[in-house]
Amino acid sequence: MPAIAINFHRGTTGRRQHDGRGRSRLAKAPVATVVYNDILRARIILGFLLAVFGGFVVRAFYLQVIRYDYYSKAALNYQLKEYQISAERGVILAKNGSRTVPLVLNEIKYTLFADPVYVKDPDVAAKELVDVIGGDQNDIATKLKQTETRYVILAKKLSREQHEKITDLELKGIGTREEVYRTYPQGTLAANTLGFVNDDGDGQYGIEQFLDKDLSGKEGQLKAITDAKGVPLVSNPDNIIEEPVPGRAVTLSIDIGMQKQVEDILKAGLDRSNSQQGSLLVMNPNNGQIVAMASYPSYDPADI
Repeated sequence: MPAIAINFHRGTTGRRQHDGRGRSRLAKAPVATVVYNDILRARIILGFLLAVFGGFVVRAFYLQVIRYDYYSKAALNYQLKEYQISAERGVILAKNGSRTVPLVLNEIKYTLFADPVYVKDPDVAAKELVDVIGGDQNDIATKLKQTETRYVILAKKLSREQHEKITDLELKGIGTREEVYRTYPQGTLAANTLGFVNDDGDGQYGIEQFLDKDLSGKEGQLKAITDAKGVPLVSNPDNIIEEPVPGRAVTLSIDIGMQKQVEDILKAGLDRSNSQQGSLLVMNPNNGQIVAMASYPSYDPADI
């Protein structure tokens, strides 16, 4: 904006003044000059900017120095989450003469899952996964394309070898989770007596349900920093708030040698009588302990 100079003149109507020679003349009128220039405006703008910048500096100093401890703790607490650590379930044993043998044990296996949002090429990923776990490639590809969900289970009960191969593939959005499953070294022996464990780790039917509290143990607690999706990033002994307490091992009075004989006798009797179901129990008369207990039809707990 150009400088503006405005002169106000009162004209020639001023008072007459006389000089020393007796001549008269008109007195000059006063002049008021107002000057607005670029320098003044620049100074005003600069002053305003400095004031704003100074405010930011003061605020930053307050947040990062004076209130640093408060906000750093708040940020850490937001990232820290508490998780339950599953307790190892107690094993179930039986007698075999004078020694004990396992009927139910624990085995670590892996669940394969995916977050379809992060899977770059579902078809290529499906092909690489099928080479490791088998199954239908089209079915897996379809699941990997379900971007409306953030968690899809692709397979369960994978071996450690399969887990390691999948990890080596480094497929974005695809991972494995360690899980504990019940295994049955004696196969279907005493299946109805033992019962089974559901996906939530709760005992169902038989010994698994009747002694669930003893077998379950007590879960522990872990505090860990999480990523944006809430997945724990760091897990070490210092993060454990409370250690899990393993479940109690249970030894049954059942003798597996007698159990096998009783199951064979029951099955043969049902076949002869053309019956569909039945039960047979053998008890020690000296102490009332159950030595064998069989019922039919039965099932394979490993399939549940």
